Amino acid sequence: RVLANDTEYIPYFLALLVIMFCTVPLRASAYHNYLARVLVYGLFFTIGRYLHTIGYLLRHTYGRILGFLITVVMLFV
Repeated sequence: RVLANDTEYIPYFLALLVIMFCTVPLRASAYHNYLARVLVYGLFFTIGRYLHTIGYLLRHTYGRILGFLITVVMLFV
């Protein structure tokens, strides 16, 4: 179930991350730190997925909730 849960979110995030990486420099030349933003979003998403997976494996509800919230926030950002 852990892998099935990861495959529900990771493809969407990767697609959005690639779109953001490719379009941000084209939309506005004022974004000098777009690469840092992409890396930070990817890092937080990865941390959220790790928290969710570890919480799921250890049956720790709050870890799963925190990981899910970080994941969803990164998807909407």
